[in-house]
Amino acid sequence: MLTRRSFLQFSFTSVLGLPAQNLLEPVLNECERFLAGSNSFDFVDRPRTLVHPDFYPIQPERVVVIRGDGWLPENTDEHRLRERLACGLELTVEKLNVIFQLMHVLTNYYRKPQLLRPWVSGLAKRESLGSTSLGGGFGLLHQFQDDGHVRLVNPPVDWWLFLFPDGVGWDAWDGKPVYGMIGHVFPPHHRRLPGLTMRSYILASLMAKVAMPTSREADIAAWRRIARMDRTIAARTANLAFARCVAESPMSRVELLQ
Repeated sequence: MLTRRSFLQFSFTSVLGLPAQNLLEPVLNECERFLAGSNSFDFVDRPRTLVHPDFYPIQPERVVVIRGDGWLPENTDEHRLRERLACGLELTVEKLNVIFQLMHVLTNYYRKPQLLRPWVSGLAKRESLGSTSLGGGFGLLHQFQDDGHVRLVNPPVDWWLFLFPDGVGWDAWDGKPVYGMIGHVFPPHHRRLPGLTMRSYILASLMAKVAMPTSREADIAAWRRIARMDRTIAARTANLAFARCVAESPMSRVELLQ
């Protein structure tokens, strides 16, 4: 009999090209029992507009699909900022364009256009120190946020999933395109909450091995498939992968969540 869970199990394993037998059932059961009895996971997300438990911590409204690098400066100030960053930092034009696209999405979502310049500059300078791609078609966006006031939708952290169906050059150490990135937006006082930011980054970084314990090539293929999904399906699939990665992480839950 086809149940909701068996359907999700089949869908998840099919899109990632993983064996379906006995893959998600023990993981979901384990995660459900763990999360039900723990308050330590609250820092990930406390949805106030939760559509469905499958959308945790990533909700469809914060899944963004970006195709190509067709961004162009909207005004003279943006053009000057891009030129200044291009001259001062060793970043490709493609990467700078994507950085502007990403920060446009975030600042428009939070209705804070005045934060575009500092957030673009912050992410560009962070990327100039070393790519935030973790390889395997996946990357993290972090250290772009200043202390500007942002009203979160799902405090204490808004999780974002950015998808690139055609891949994007992000200077990954393995030389491969990036198809998916996880980003976080924290409260304005996040600099006084290093535990919150660090734990969020650690948990998100586990998704670099979305197809674990198989090969890095399988991870790339999995993220390529996710990037070409509908936003709702992509959110559900990424969250299931997230739960699986947390459950199978070699790190102890005490170290990871406390």
